[in-house]
Amino acid sequence: MRALLAAGAFTGTPSAVAAVRALAKGWASTAADELDEAPMSDGGVGLLAAVHAWRGGQTHAVTVAGPLGAPVPAAVLVTGTDEGGPVAYLEAGEAVGTHLAPDDASAAEAALHGTSVGVGQLLVAALELGARRVVLGAGDAATHDGGWGLLRALAGGEGAADPTADAAEVLAGARDRLAGVTLDVAAASGDPLVGLHGAGAALTTRTGLDAAQAQERESTLAPRLDALERAALALAPRALPVAGARTPARPARRTGSGVGGGVGFAASLLGARVHPGGRLVASELGLDARAGRADVVLTGSAVIDAAQIADGGPGIVAAVGHAASAHGVPVVVVGEHIGVGRRESAPIGVSALYEVDDDGAEAALAARAARVARTWSW
Repeated sequence: MRALLAAGAFTGTPSAVAAVRALAKGWASTAADELDEAPMSDGGVGLLAAVHAWRGGQTHAVTVAGPLGAPVPAAVLVTGTDEGGPVAYLEAGEAVGTHLAPDDASAAEAALHGTSVGVGQLLVAALELGARRVVLGAGDAATHDGGWGLLRALAGGEGAADPTADAAEVLAGARDRLAGVTLDVAAASGDPLVGLHGAGAALTTRTGLDAAQAQERESTLAPRLDALERAALALAPRALPVAGARTPARPARRTGSGVGGGVGFAASLLGARVHPGGRLVASELGLDARAGRADVVLTGSAVIDAAQIADGGPGIVAAVGHAASAHGVPVVVVGEHIGVGRRESAPIGVSALYEVDDDGAEAALAARAARVARTWSW
């Protein structure tokens, strides 16, 4: 029997790699099955580790600007498997992640005045390493600059500049820098940048800003977004190889544009395609074919809720379920907190859900996997 173990990280594990290793250890203690280990990511955290576990490649250490300008360590993973040339994998969170503004004061400062310059520097590093395709993972961010810093870094400048007056020049320069390069974004959230359910509306809960500060940030950002959208419409729609058609009139309202504090928005202006994170990562890991070779699939993450299982959403469980259900392979889900039942999860092929104790610590994951194997192995 063959089992595919494709899960994300849990609260009690340092990474998805560690979580899947624990699941495999527990399963193997009960059943002598062939196990295919596939650490997963929704694009927010763990993208490089997940891809490296499957595709290998060379990891290059770089230093980029953090959300408040201080240098922070980051990495670029380069593989050479695509027809067009080397592929680079990046995590925006290494430059703008919420962990880089850990207290209330720094979180507020980053949300109001932080920059995504470091994400642009990561992209530049990938290009200098010869990448012809870049996969950029993006999730929650400490910053909320609409991706202006990213564009400035790509265009060759990292100063403040006037986003209203210089939008066309900066966007044109950034597009030129990416000429001939395919850019895909693995978005860990489908939130737009603006609107009632946008990333701006979530500033009060995500960054600790009060309502007045959040409104001020939105008001300050609005002219910048308008200027960039006008510039995108005025520029020739040559963009990137994946772009296809002219940039939409309101990219700031597109699904996933708010990811990374506007990294998704800026990337879309460059011709990138913004994908549900779990689905894109599954594709990069060849999960469809791997699920087709399995007799059962075990997946999971810390929280199993409606967002995690939404078909077409960024969730890991939904992506794994989609790959498995295409082949009629049963899916078993484990999670620390399960807020849905079989009826809600059945459309993505879920056959059973089991809770894991102790915040999903490695020992608890191994114990649960051993019990799952007793039921599902033959």
